[in-house]
Amino acid sequence: MSLQDSCRFSYPLSPILSIIQSSTSDSNQATDLAPSDGTINAASVYPREVVKEVLELNAASVILAHNHPSGVTTPSQADKLITTKLQQALNLIDVSVLDHIIIGENTYSFAEHGLI
Repeated sequence: MSLQDSCRFSYPLSPILSIIQSSTSDSNQATDLAPSDGTINAASVYPREVVKEVLELNAASVILAHNHPSGVTTPSQADKLITTKLQQALNLIDVSVLDHIIIGENTYSFAEHGLI
C-alpha cells in the first residue's frame, strides 16, 4: 500500500481537518504519525511545534499530510504557504520535507506536482 493510500485510508473525509506529521528515520521508514485537529475549514499549524516534535522523534525527514473535508484536493494558497514555512523551519535543523499530501476524493502530492 502506498503512503498516499495509507493516509487516505487512515484519515478519510470528515468535518474536522486533520494534519499528520509522518516522521521518518534515515532509512525513510515511517516511525510516527501525530494527528492534530482543526475546525470545519481550517487548522492551525505552528512551525515551532512541528520542529519541536520532529526533534523529539529525531526525524531525518518528514512527510506532511492533511485532509480537505470538501473532497477537493487542489492545494490552497494557505496550503502552499504553510508548506513553504515548514520547509524553511525544518531546513534550519537539517530535516527535509519529502512531500505534503492532501487527502480528499483522491490524493494530491506536492512532490509529484513539483511543489517540493
